[in-house]
Amino acid sequence: MSSDSAFSVTVAALDSYGNIDLTFTHSVKIDQTGGSGNLIGTGVSGGSITKSLVDGQATFGGLKLKGFKSPPDYTLRATDMAETGALDPITHDVTVTAGA
Repeated sequence: MSSDSAFSVTVAALDSYGNIDLTFTHSVKIDQTGGSGNLIGTGVSGGSITKSLVDGQATFGGLKLKGFKSPPDYTLRATDMAETGALDPITHDVTVTAGA
């Protein structure tokens, strides 16, 4: 992925067997927790975006990482907004490289 390229992130709630929990409807927030620059895109406010899961899933589309500096590493975090402190947040590392 290069800087300013649109991407999407899909979040799924899993049950204890590793299957998507179709009854899970909590709100989940995606935000940038590491790296320089900004998370931008449709629905992003203050560097984060929140959606409710439907049938245990939500796709956050049209996201961009803009204005990165060296090193080009970003960390995005998905947080279950209904579980205050009960669950460790899930993190996913996204590497951003300079656009052509």
